[in-house]
Amino acid sequence: MSSVGLGTFVPTHYNAEVWAASKLQVLNVYENESIGSNNGYYGQAGWFTLTSNVNEALLGPNSTRGIFQRSYSADFWHDYVRSNDLVNYYSVDKINISAFISIDYCADGIMGCENGCSKSYACTVADNQGQSCMMVLMMDPDYDPGFLQAAIANNDIPAYVCFGGGDEAENIVVSTMETNEPITFYHNEPDLFHMKYEGKITRIALPRTDGVVSAHSGELEVRPNNR
Repeated sequence: MSSVGLGTFVPTHYNAEVWAASKLQVLNVYENESIGSNNGYYGQAGWFTLTSNVNEALLGPNSTRGIFQRSYSADFWHDYVRSNDLVNYYSVDKINISAFISIDYCADGIMGCENGCSKSYACTVADNQGQSCMMVLMMDPDYDPGFLQAAIANNDIPAYVCFGGGDEAENIVVSTMETNEPITFYHNEPDLFHMKYEGKITRIALPRTDGVVSAHSGELEVRPNNR
């Protein structure tokens, strides 16, 4: 944030826990010095995986938990579209979705959801070709609505996006962490969850996206998940 407000020196303290959309009028005073991106900076929502998953993918053919033709960077979006190896590693087919996903979090017809989940267009294409899609665990659809889904869909990543609620999603991540299984999920920083599990969670770098927002709501103008 800027140290100057309207030309007058004013030390600025910003509570990152406040949802920014409701404070746009105040924040606009300092927007000239704010970073407008979503691919790996604190104070922003994003796509995450486990550090153990990243290390496993880096092993390539020597991995004992995945089938990789070469070494992959699971913390970089482009490796998810270069081949199917990472997609298969995080495959939704390996997960009993019904055990933790409910339509209570994303009702049918809302944000492309059916039975609590939605698909990227690339996932629909993969399904039609008999290929797998990767699992992306979401929290509540009201958290940064459409942000991560659009970032994933617009980069042609075959993803099955499922909503598990706030605390529930975190519990699923922790459970997966304890069994050293693969998972990708939505979360945001800063958050106590990242402090508690410091070193065990890695952000997946996404490319910069169009900064256009809806003036009346502050929400991203996104392409629907299912074209």
